[in-house]
Amino acid sequence: PNHADASTLYLKMSTVYTQAGHFSMAVKSLMEALKRAQNDRLQQALCRRSLAHIFASHGHRFQEAFNQEKMAYDIYKELLGPKHPRTQEIAKWMEVYLRQSVNQKKAQQLNISEQEVDVHKVASSKQTTKTRNRKSKNKKRR
Repeated sequence: PNHADASTLYLKMSTVYTQAGHFSMAVKSLMEALKRAQNDRLQQALCRRSLAHIFASHGHRFQEAFNQEKMAYDIYKELLGPKHPRTQEIAKWMEVYLRQSVNQKKAQQLNISEQEVDVHKVASSKQTTKTRNRKSKNKKRR
């Protein structure tokens, strides 16, 4: 049933799962809480903020954390206004998650670039070894 308190119950369950280290169950509980909070925008925002925290802190999924925080921000901005302390707090977290997401993407690209360089080094060192071996064989023949 879609009882008014069901969303709150699932939100609380997600907190227990998070504290116990069961992050996938916490996410599932939050998704269920979101479904049941169809008519409660502030409850939806709380669920989104909790999802953002789990994605960032326990999954290093900063882009997803930013997206969830952005949805919560939109709700708070609409209901409480852009100058409300909670709305401003969410805006700060959005900046943090965005910065972490950008840094993460840069690090991934650097890692890919380093791997490409390593592949080229290996290929070039194999080529150099083949060339040295040929030269030494040619010297021995003379």
